[in-house]
Amino acid sequence: ASAMQYLAPIGDVLKMRERGNSTGGVFLPYLLMAANTILWSLNGLILRDAAVLLSSLFGVICSVFFLLTFYMLIRRPSVKERFHKAVAVTSGSVALVVFYIAFLAPRESAALHMGI
Repeated sequence: ASAMQYLAPIGDVLKMRERGNSTGGVFLPYLLMAANTILWSLNGLILRDAAVLLSSLFGVICSVFFLLTFYMLIRRPSVKERFHKAVAVTSGSVALVVFYIAFLAPRESAALHMGI
């Protein structure tokens, strides 16, 4: 079921590729999907749960593909600048969560911080 969720944007991404630009598209869902799947992959590692890890890694691959495709098709410099800023903020937020879980959160409660 999660694979279908991760593949849901494929139609929009393929249409953008066909047009040769990302005009009218929105990158934020792909960026948030990447952040979400990265954190769930970490959760799978912490809990040593192969099912969670593998399905989440598939989501990481899909979302990175969507993000890279979108980025390569951006034609307006202002959109590219917004993309860079959004990636930086999201990456920083994910890094803070990972740092907290890896170094500050008690091991026995780390899964609780991941929403389980």
